[in-house]
Amino acid sequence: MPTKSLASIEERLTAVTTNKEPPVAMLSDIAQPQAALSAKTPSQAALSDKAQSQAALSSKPQPKGLATIKTRLPEASQILPAFSVIVFVVYTWSLYRMFFQLPSWLGYLSLTNVLSLTAYVLMFALFESLFLLGILLVSGALLPKSWLRKDFTVQGSTLTGVAAFGAYLVQRKVGLLYKLSPEQLLLNILLSLLGLILTLAISAFIYSKLPRLQGWVRSLAERMTVFAYIYIPLSILSLVVVILRNLF
Repeated sequence: MPTKSLASIEERLTAVTTNKEPPVAMLSDIAQPQAALSAKTPSQAALSDKAQSQAALSSKPQPKGLATIKTRLPEASQILPAFSVIVFVVYTWSLYRMFFQLPSWLGYLSLTNVLSLTAYVLMFALFESLFLLGILLVSGALLPKSWLRKDFTVQGSTLTGVAAFGAYLVQRKVGLLYKLSPEQLLLNILLSLLGLILTLAISAFIYSKLPRLQGWVRSLAERMTVFAYIYIPLSILSLVVVILRNLF
């Protein structure tokens, strides 16, 4: 094909030199072979279209809802220390109650049954810890960033400690709860939630003025991660034991 085109061009040049054909026609014939050579083959066009589609997919932005959720969550490095404080509080209280009942269990239960009850205690402590962590994450997503999400380790640990102390006081006077009407009980729950929210706002202001105190709380929370590394594997093992015990 290119050889024939070159031969045709030579003939046209000869015709022009002898004034047999105008130069415009010769130029159009020269342009045609070049256009044919520069034209893409079907395979090249397909590859180009595929590359363009891949580039469009790679540059596609993330869904707006997913991006919003990520901005509302704290950093992953701050979640583990706060969760470790929750684990320490929940497991300490659960094991304290279990050991308080242990002497009476040994009076009428075998060692196997006592170990099974221990597995149930650890399993429910794990679920309770995860539930409380979920409440903290949701609260951080709804409340202002400076109250909880900005320094999740410190604020989450503070809120956990205050809530644990309040639960301890309620436990000492648990008999009074049964004397309250449903309206009074609901009012007390709402007041407790309002108190926890105010605790976050006040503690955020205090920590902004006392960075050394903030560092102490953060350091304490980070050191409590050892309890998570101990209790979580034991709880997962307890979960497996409970599942096998109910299946077989």
